[in-house]
Amino acid sequence: MLLEDYRTLNNMSYKELATFLGLKSPTSAMRYCIGTRYPKLNILIRIQDKTKQAVTANDFVAKYRELHEQEVQP
Repeated sequence: MLLEDYRTLNNMSYKELATFLGLKSPTSAMRYCIGTRYPKLNILIRIQDKTKQAVTANDFVAKYRELHEQEVQP
């Protein structure tokens, strides 16, 4: 599940999501949700733990591939 889907499903604002995940700002949460920024490993682990594995590192990889499909060709 994408982080944006998790946020929407749980009726959270970006500010509430940032607080839930222990992030410093709602802007970071928004950027993670829309795919303009990707979390570091320690944040990824926290996201997986806080969402009880509903959002995983693989979800971020899938989002990256979707957004950069033309760039990621072997």
